[in-house]
Amino acid sequence: MSNAQESLTFTQDVAREPKDVFAAFTTAGDVCDWLCHDAQVEAVVGGRIYLYWAQGYYASGHFTALVPNEKIRFVWYGKDEPGVTEVDVQFEAIDGGTRVTLIHDGVGEDEAWEQTRKELKVGWEFGLENLKAVLETGLDKRIYDRPVLGLVAGVMVTAAQAEALGLPVAGGILLNGTVPGTGAAEAGLQANDLVYKIEGVRIQSPDDLIRAVANYRVGETVRVLYVRNGEAEKAMMKLSARPAPHVPSTPYSFSQLLEEINMELAAELMEILEGVTDEMAETVTTPGSWSLKQILAHLVGTERVVQVGIALHISEGGPASFIRFPDNLPAWIDSIVASHDTLVRLVGMWQGAKRETAILVRNLPPELVARKADYMGLAGLLLQSIPRHTSNHFEDMRMVLKGIAAMERQQEV
Repeated sequence: MSNAQESLTFTQDVAREPKDVFAAFTTAGDVCDWLCHDAQVEAVVGGRIYLYWAQGYYASGHFTALVPNEKIRFVWYGKDEPGVTEVDVQFEAIDGGTRVTLIHDGVGEDEAWEQTRKELKVGWEFGLENLKAVLETGLDKRIYDRPVLGLVAGVMVTAAQAEALGLPVAGGILLNGTVPGTGAAEAGLQANDLVYKIEGVRIQSPDDLIRAVANYRVGETVRVLYVRNGEAEKAMMKLSARPAPHVPSTPYSFSQLLEEINMELAAELMEILEGVTDEMAETVTTPGSWSLKQILAHLVGTERVVQVGIALHISEGGPASFIRFPDNLPAWIDSIVASHDTLVRLVGMWQGAKRETAILVRNLPPELVARKADYMGLAGLLLQSIPRHTSNHFEDMRMVLKGIAAMERQQEV
């Protein structure tokens, strides 16, 4: 076996000051913004560094050199790699920004290192490109380079439900609609279509939609099988780029836009709940499903988690994508319902929580706004993900009300 080693060298120019680029390597939250999914970083000589990716890979080590805004060096113990290596990163001030030179030392040249060499090259090349994108635009290429279908998913239809409805497939996802300008809209898919297979992948959960296109790129075409009006159909759909959110430049204008969205959602909720009694709001139409009050309690819980996540984001600098949502817990949902015993109180609680979130956004500190990735991450969460999540649950409410109406018709018979 050869003991020959090589150094993998990568260079990337970034239109930000050396101190900002240096922080992106030495602050745990900033590292997660562009490189990995979780990190622990103690930026002192001898301090620990640990990087984790959601795919199950991790690397750990310790700093052997650290000159603020100029240079870092750390040992690299990569999972399942043949040996220990070192990473040297240099930050050079250039006209208009910083030149990053990253050298991964000690990589073996023999066959045992072949896969590791390949993965390190791909990982660092993409990582440094993403570093540039995140620091300059705030857009994470891991998210915005990932193709999207443009489907607005609604409720799941189980195999039993599909059989009861006389559908020719064993369940799938019922669409609430499509995103304008995406391949789904161009392919003619529409609300109430039941998507049951994409490129051979059975669609039995929202995660299956992501899994079905995981190995495809923006611009490629996939085959979608769906049911419309009881008839099986198919369409070829072009994968779209993920649209970047429109992000107001100041927290105040961000807050105003968020309040406008909240007002639209509140008006939609009032329309759904018109004429609904407390008794109806407590009705569970199918075993294991939620009542209207429980759905509202879930939305209240979601808003609370968002607020805590923003507060932690401000105080600790953690990435917005790592806000956790333990808001499906039955004990939490039931406690919210029990403490607000009428539908009117629950609605008021939800509206109040939405208002609190908007005011919290208005008070975002300048330091966070200057961190483009953090600011864009919050915008994507609050202006896109949470409203879409809320609208999906509004559709669930409509389904519950249809179920209640069906139960009442049966009782009349």
